[in-house]
Amino acid sequence: MFNPAEIGELAALNAARKNGNAAAAISEKLVKWVEYARELEAEVDELKDRLAVKTAHAAGLKAIFDGFKEAHKNSPLMQYSGKYFRDGDAKHIYHDLYERAFDATARELGIDDPAERRAD
Repeated sequence: MFNPAEIGELAALNAARKNGNAAAAISEKLVKWVEYARELEAEVDELKDRLAVKTAHAAGLKAIFDGFKEAHKNSPLMQYSGKYFRDGDAKHIYHDLYERAFDATARELGIDDPAERRAD
């Protein structure tokens, strides 16, 4: 992978451009920058694709959950937990399940304070 710190080196080579070898070195550095940019673009494209799949999966899970809520209105999971969202709305017991799973997974993925990152 190309080291972005080498940009200073590129600037120094540009200042010494009068030398024919410096021009060749600048050209070589530019080629490396272009290769690095292409690697980053490919990585971004892959991450966008993975995010799209995760978003679609979340939509599918939400549809299942919405169907469950409609079909099982008297489930214990639908009862209020006695806890509240930041905006004052009451939380159902199923919110506790979500928060525990979200927080545990977020910690496994390196997020130090999951509660600050999840919707509440």
